[in-house]
Amino acid sequence: MVDPFSVFVGGKISVRVPTLKILLISSTIAGFGSLMFGTLIGADPYFLLISFMVFGVGIGLSTVPIMTYIMDLSPHSRGAALGMTNFVRLIGAAMVPFGGQFVRDMLSSSHLFYLSAILIFATVFLVWWICEEKRIVDN
Repeated sequence: MVDPFSVFVGGKISVRVPTLKILLISSTIAGFGSLMFGTLIGADPYFLLISFMVFGVGIGLSTVPIMTYIMDLSPHSRGAALGMTNFVRLIGAAMVPFGGQFVRDMLSSSHLFYLSAILIFATVFLVWWICEEKRIVDN
């Protein structure tokens, strides 16, 4: 579940901060939430709840900028762009349990969240690196 407060704040921030910066920061926050959850998986449930909330804030902050960015990419067919985004998101959410079960059988629960954090951080780094390369080429 996405935190409605984070979505509200993300909408207000997206007016003042560039979309790419918000996406990189919010994804980093989500990565730290996943890393915290993997580290604290055997700890007190309150710590797990805090790490889950950190992850939710990261995802919630990125919800509005992602939708705005996608709709700006295709101004003539915003509904189609938004529908395709939701389709891909929901198909991904439906397919994860199939592949996730195989990964969970091979790894422990904490390693699963570490892997998630590594993939999130790798994606953030890759996006940042590609954007920096594009700026070098454009200039």
